[in-house]
Amino acid sequence: ETDAATLDFTPHYAKDDSQRYGIYFTIGEMDSPAMQQTIRDNKDANASSTHLVDSIVANDDQRETNHNMQTSGSSVGNFGGMGYRQADGEGGYFSYDLAVNGETANQLMVNFHSQDAGNTFAIYIDDALLETVTIDAEASGFFTKYFDIPLELTQGKEQVTLKFACVDGQTAGPIYGTCGMVEEYDGDASFASITAGDTDLLAQMDENNIAVLTLAQTAETLGVKFTPSNVNGVVTVNGIVIDDTQIRNLELAEGSNVFEITVTSEDRANTAAYTLVIVNGTASGTVNTAALDQVIQAAQNASTPGAQDSALAAFRTALENALAVQKNPADQAGVNAATAALRDAMLHLETTVSSVIGSYSFEGNLTDSITGQTGVTTGSSSEPSDAAASFRDSRRTRSWLAVLSDVRAKSPWAFLVRSSTYWYRSVTFSFWDIWAYVLPSPFSSAYASRFVSGAPLERLACLN
Repeated sequence: ETDAATLDFTPHYAKDDSQRYGIYFTIGEMDSPAMQQTIRDNKDANASSTHLVDSIVANDDQRETNHNMQTSGSSVGNFGGMGYRQADGEGGYFSYDLAVNGETANQLMVNFHSQDAGNTFAIYIDDALLETVTIDAEASGFFTKYFDIPLELTQGKEQVTLKFACVDGQTAGPIYGTCGMVEEYDGDASFASITAGDTDLLAQMDENNIAVLTLAQTAETLGVKFTPSNVNGVVTVNGIVIDDTQIRNLELAEGSNVFEITVTSEDRANTAAYTLVIVNGTASGTVNTAALDQVIQAAQNASTPGAQDSALAAFRTALENALAVQKNPADQAGVNAATAALRDAMLHLETTVSSVIGSYSFEGNLTDSITGQTGVTTGSSSEPSDAAASFRDSRRTRSWLAVLSDVRAKSPWAFLVRSSTYWYRSVTFSFWDIWAYVLPSPFSSAYASRFVSGAPLERLACLN
């Protein structure tokens, strides 16, 4: 968001005539899916670096030797730009001595590749079995897996022996790149500060984490700085992952503007929700229902197949209460409480949603029941890995769009579209990243999404 006019580029050769430099800049579109993923990846990398106690690099002779590497039936190589090590055959293994923090919980961080799916092997800490692992194809390409180490295996110790051993003659590993011990990650999902100039917005948040800021004069934007308590926490504003090291310029329309904000902890296990209402110009009355109106709209257009019954029941209760308060908003405190209850119920509902189960191929003609437009969809789905394990292993928050359509076709369909793809009414659907499954017929119109009404779709942040 830096104004290019304020940047002063000075060629390095002008500073030192004896050397020439090549400088490369990575330029990305602000708020694009790629840029959001870059922010997440940078935070994950910084967290790993911050908490890294000790590590080796596979197929790096010096670093492996420095950690007292022992092997039997082991081999090395390079793949995808990363070195790897594995062991094969009965009795095959490789081991290292790694430092640990003897006063707190430790985790083992290992990089795998999806091409090695199916390999089963054992991991030991000082000859105690930590886990028998089977590599699965939960991700395309390289992925990082974290293993919790029981405190009794490291307590009071300065180092342990980490061993990867073959099981029934199968390949142990391969492990790729950096493998090491990391300290326990922070579970704090909160903000250190939220400020707009000299205004402390965090201090204005009520017990429901809702703040209303009224601007005396109409403005097109407002710069707000969101600072998570942990620098590696992930902040979203209206579903978009933002760079919290920079001031975020919030675009404003006339009247009330609602911004739904979340912060996810460094360990990606906890998420807290906040709501900021900015009244642009003149206050719209003593009781402001803009945030309540928005969260009700999102709730009425949301559907999460496979959610837990208890979460769904709590969501319905919160929605009923919110609608009652919306109809008769007696005071601001009651409005804010209803807003927070429904907002938090939606967040909990989304975190309990199940992934698509089963393996299907499909092809069908779809008809928009409102416009009469028709289209064709083809694709397939496959059985996913365990959602909680997938989240824990990848340490990243995955964003999904839930798109549900009340269509009249051979069979009703529900779509889960990967990444931050936005959908509009159109006549053709043919994307490689669609998963779908058949829902019982007839598909209730109560679950019809904004797809059929032509209105913009809500982006749901789902921690799976």
